[in-house]
Amino acid sequence: MLGKRRTVILDADGTLYDLIGGVIRRVRNQFAHILHREDFTQYDLRNLVPDRPDINHKIIEWFSDARFYHELEPFPGVAEALLPLAEYGKLVVVTARRREFLRASSLAAARDFPGVTMTFEHRKGEHKASVLSVLPGAVVAFDDNEMAAMQYLKKGLRVCLIGAPQAPYTKIPFGRHPKLSIHGSFPEAAEKFLATRIPGVRSGMAS
Repeated sequence: MLGKRRTVILDADGTLYDLIGGVIRRVRNQFAHILHREDFTQYDLRNLVPDRPDINHKIIEWFSDARFYHELEPFPGVAEALLPLAEYGKLVVVTARRREFLRASSLAAARDFPGVTMTFEHRKGEHKASVLSVLPGAVVAFDDNEMAAMQYLKKGLRVCLIGAPQAPYTKIPFGRHPKLSIHGSFPEAAEKFLATRIPGVRSGMAS
């Protein structure tokens, strides 16, 4: 095993799990309305569908429903990408999901990512970096939220920010930063991060 004293911070929705895909499926099934990934240009979804406040309201309701998160599917390649990352360090998922959802989230992760051990911590996006007070060994964070990314960077953490096409809503409001890298998917981010730390280690993604 490699350095288990290291801690790798992960985000759940939009990074490991396809939140957009879950919203698209539910909107199609419940409203017969077709959305596309390119429609998700803002992190805030309260006005996602113009002139359809009923759909927008229902989407926000889903975020308070544990069943919605249980239905989410991991992005392709995430399970394979997590295996070498788990060898590199302890995996901690820092998520804005409600605290009461964390146990169910942990069980879902065990189902979706066999052979990978991870723990869950609750923090809101703008306060995610506060988790560093209880994770002194953290070396990197993978997230699709630019607000969280900025907070991690201010704390001196390396950040792999997930953007388009996986997360088309991610904005890059800050200039270049020596500890920031931007990637189109989590598997790409994990592979490139590990390549800079452990030459020869790959995520298992096909090149």
